[in-house]
Amino acid sequence: MSVSLDKMDVIMERANVSYQEAKDALEKHDGDLVEALIELEAEEKTKKNKKRINENMNEKGASFFSKITEELKKMHKQKFRIKKEEEQIINIPLTLGILFIVVTFPFSLILLGILVIIGYKISVTTKDSEVVVNDIIKKDKE
Repeated sequence: MSVSLDKMDVIMERANVSYQEAKDALEKHDGDLVEALIELEAEEKTKKNKKRINENMNEKGASFFSKITEELKKMHKQKFRIKKEEEQIINIPLTLGILFIVVTFPFSLILLGILVIIGYKISVTTKDSEVVVNDIIKKDKE
């Protein structure tokens, strides 16, 4: 068997080695791809690629969780409020409001609907603005 560029490319891709290492392994085994790969694996050359993949996945996972954490911090600074005229009934961080709604889902949805019907103002407030749920419902009806 002979050493060809195609065989070297296969070894480089699978074993994550340089051209020289691929060529040397193929020459040592008279161009036999399988034997060359087995030798490189025994020398733990192929492990580099696995480690690199794991490191890349860890970086992406850490990035994903840092983005989620950032968004949760932003949400925690926002307020979920329920008011009756000027009297404030509930003023809690938005994250706790969402958690409460999710945990008690059917009941909380019915309760919020009743509160809107009987005249309570439900809103989400940030530093700059206030989104009033009642106004959104009115716009949908029109």
